[in-house]
Amino acid sequence: MSRVFGSSYESVMFDGKPLEIVSQDVPEFRSMERQFGSLRRVGVVAYFPVETKTGMATIRFESSSTGSGFTKSIAKSGSLSRQKLIDLELQAGQPLANSARGDLQAALLPADRTIDAGKTVFIIDNAYYGLLPEALEFHGGAVLSSSNLATALDTLKFLQEKQVKPEDFTAFVGYPESDEDLKAVFKDQPTATLDTWKERSGEIRKLSDEFKFKLYGSSELNKLPDKNAVLHEIENSKGIVWITAHSSGCRVRLSAGEAVEISASDIAGLHLTKKPFVIVRACNGNEAGFAKAFISAGARGVWVNQGKIQASEVNSQLKEFLAASQQKTLAQAIETVKQSSPLAAHATGLHVELILPEGEHAPNQ
Repeated sequence: MSRVFGSSYESVMFDGKPLEIVSQDVPEFRSMERQFGSLRRVGVVAYFPVETKTGMATIRFESSSTGSGFTKSIAKSGSLSRQKLIDLELQAGQPLANSARGDLQAALLPADRTIDAGKTVFIIDNAYYGLLPEALEFHGGAVLSSSNLATALDTLKFLQEKQVKPEDFTAFVGYPESDEDLKAVFKDQPTATLDTWKERSGEIRKLSDEFKFKLYGSSELNKLPDKNAVLHEIENSKGIVWITAHSSGCRVRLSAGEAVEISASDIAGLHLTKKPFVIVRACNGNEAGFAKAFISAGARGVWVNQGKIQASEVNSQLKEFLAASQQKTLAQAIETVKQSSPLAAHATGLHVELILPEGEHAPNQ
């Protein structure tokens, strides 16, 4: 959701006192009031960062301990600007950025973090700040991308209990494997050598052989007749691994030699009837809108990275996830990867469902 200079503000009430928030945040605020008002589950919390005239404020919703009704409060209010929030979140994703994570948490969250102990915590990011629970140290939390809070809770439970075998995934990997691929993907931009990309592609192919998942690498994508054929394969997948070599999209060559790009907006326009679980790994994958695009298309959940990531790290995380998923649930397999990879621990996060005011569509970021 883009913000424009000169945005208008509206008042929302807390214990009889008004808080002036930017008008674009009001529909979601009202939606959360309605949904927490009808929620009949104990121990559910949502943090909603909103823009005010003086800086960012965070609204905290919590379901009642009796399972009926809810509370809302201003968890934090300060002078932090929208752009500073975005910058801090990007810094907080780095493994050694403890100071940035501390600053981000101090700016958005209450000083007493024990109030959330043992509760299911969601982050509402309808303005696309790029917030992930890991940067706020909400381990096991998720970005609430749902117009239905109860559905999001069911989805989170599904991911915690459901096991998806490696062979149920289809991987779409945009690593170049030829000179023509390299030119199609990167054009004139600097990148690694073709030999390096071939090595990374070879690692993915070995994983495909070992774990028996279907692979659409550059060689397979090159054989498809048109862009719609690529989208059709994505649309009919039970589980999806989406790996790109370029942050703006997955650039591939087709059978006629044509180079096409599969963007976040292309993904958002699909109808994923099998409600797949999706793994997204791309430079700036969260920021580029891929997670919300897959959710918009019908994915049950998306595990996405934030910021820059090397292909070797992508392959390493994927290998560990696939090995763990042979015996563990989706949530347990993700946690296994986080325990061994500092980058996964701090710069990946889980999205569930899609949160958009009625009539709106996910943006092409």
